[in-house]
Amino acid sequence: MGVKILTPFCLLKSHLHKDFKLFLHPLNLYLNYMQPYLFIRRHKRKVFMRQLYILAFILFLSGKLFSQTDCTVPGNYCMSTTTIATCGGSLFDNGGGSPYSDANYTMTICPDTPGDVISLDFGAFALQTSPNANNSDYLTVFDGPNTSAPQLGSYTGGTLQGLQVTATINNPSGCLTLVFSDNGNANTASPGFEAAIDCTTPCAPPSQNSSITNPIPNGNSVSICAGSSISFSGAGSFAEPGFTLD
Repeated sequence: MGVKILTPFCLLKSHLHKDFKLFLHPLNLYLNYMQPYLFIRRHKRKVFMRQLYILAFILFLSGKLFSQTDCTVPGNYCMSTTTIATCGGSLFDNGGGSPYSDANYTMTICPDTPGDVISLDFGAFALQTSPNANNSDYLTVFDGPNTSAPQLGSYTGGTLQGLQVTATINNPSGCLTLVFSDNGNANTASPGFEAAIDCTTPCAPPSQNSSITNPIPNGNSVSICAGSSISFSGAGSFAEPGFTLD
């Protein structure tokens, strides 16, 4: 019986051969090399997807928080059929900054300080328009506590952007009545309007009064001789207490 003697080189070669075959075994390759790699990739993908979902959720919340105005917050007034008394705050369409819904409203805003009048400063104004004017949306403003008062104007598109509407001195209530009319197709793009509410104390228009006192006019005319003198009397308006005229 012969004896096979393995030299150190042969032993090394034999181990390398066995290890190499074991290394190439498909199950061993998967368990030792591919599985950890795939686990890492799956883990990274889960982390990435989780981060993506969180980012999408944050964007969703931010859209809800910043694109709409909370009409329940004191000082924020969204268009509705009601009457309010205030000298401050902000007025919005019923969408609160988002595209407004298809509805009609009549809202009256009155000053909470007697003798003052309401002033609306429109920082934003964009209503839906149509080639047919009858199908456009309108905001109509009346100079008084109801729609029987004189109309100050009816506005659509961007016609009130950057403008101010104020109750007149001929309006003892100081109120403004706003009628929002939705006349066209469903609104999906027009953002509506936003206006700062303020009160102001109206000034009476300046007046002047002059008359001829000597000789006494005969109706609307007076006859005088050459070289004769004429006497006049004149009176003008004065500022109310607390005000000055420049």
